[in-house]
Amino acid sequence: MNVLVLFTYKVSISDWKKAGIIDREFKLYKQIYEYKKISYSFVTYGNDNDFIHQLEKFNVLPLYSKIKYRNSSLIQFFNSLRVLYIFKNEIKNCTIIKTNQLNGSWVGILAKLFYKKKLIIRTGYDLLYFSKLQNKSFFKLLFFKLLTGISLKFADYYIVSSSADRERLILKYGIKYDSKIKINSNWIEYPEKVKNLSSRNEKLIAVGRLEHQKNYSNLLKIISKSGLYIDIFGEGKERRELENLINKYDIKANLKGKIENRNLQKLYQDYKYFVLNSHYEGNPKALLEAMASGCVVIVRYHENLKEVIIDKDNGIFYNSDDELEKILMSLKDYDLNRISISARAYVKNNTTLDQHINKELQLYKHLAGESS
Repeated sequence: MNVLVLFTYKVSISDWKKAGIIDREFKLYKQIYEYKKISYSFVTYGNDNDFIHQLEKFNVLPLYSKIKYRNSSLIQFFNSLRVLYIFKNEIKNCTIIKTNQLNGSWVGILAKLFYKKKLIIRTGYDLLYFSKLQNKSFFKLLFFKLLTGISLKFADYYIVSSSADRERLILKYGIKYDSKIKINSNWIEYPEKVKNLSSRNEKLIAVGRLEHQKNYSNLLKIISKSGLYIDIFGEGKERRELENLINKYDIKANLKGKIENRNLQKLYQDYKYFVLNSHYEGNPKALLEAMASGCVVIVRYHENLKEVIIDKDNGIFYNSDDELEKILMSLKDYDLNRISISARAYVKNNTTLDQHINKELQLYKHLAGESS
């Protein structure tokens, strides 16, 4: 069996390398290859640099190794359609087409229609829902709404990472899509042994892009009242603003910058507490990794997270700034060891790589059986 994976629109393997996630993103496919000898080809929006990342097991197909890159957004969109011709032999020879995200799924849909292939559209988060919360333009919202509807119509399977996303889609687009919308939550690596909570420092750790969604400025103001220290890992547009805030109020906070995912997973075990103060979330890998590492996770409530966090059992939920401030001032009153153990148990039982692979292989098996 050969699966053709379409990268997210405008994303390259080199982008994954810069973001520090290349090893993690390819681990799923390497593992499936070793388990089942399923071949993978990857259509990317990179250039010749995508060939240099030691991916000998896979067939890497960078679009801009074949055509000249242009800065124009309109030309880039039309270039994405050229995938259908430039890589037509690879599309014809594959068993299943899979998209890495909804953005760019139009290439997969057209490839399915032109070449009569099975199509899996995978979404790590609800793009339309996030775009509304980010106050995107009317035209972008309209485009993502149409793209979501068309993707649901033509995909053989539409993968979401949470039951909240699934319920939202069925409510909006209809019960007729119930059977094709499948949940396969984000996976993380589960460390069999972690440091005891008592041996960790009392600092908080937060992980994620320095963007409005993560609500760091608000978090720092609350931290300044608690007397606690926090280390924040990530880069983004708000770095200068956050640096100014830290200096202005003499907040005990360090902006640690970007870190490779494999290094981050070890680092979690140095911290007793992980905090997630986002305005909204999908199925965040950082939260799951912190739970797997035994951190006590303190999380602002969102409906997408209610299936992950059970308040005061495997984490601590809060709904307001005042509530977070009270929690930070009374952490010693919680049964921290029990919360830590329960958090690890949740991850082991629900979000490991093997569990993710098993669900993915079930879809492959069903679609390959239909096409044979």
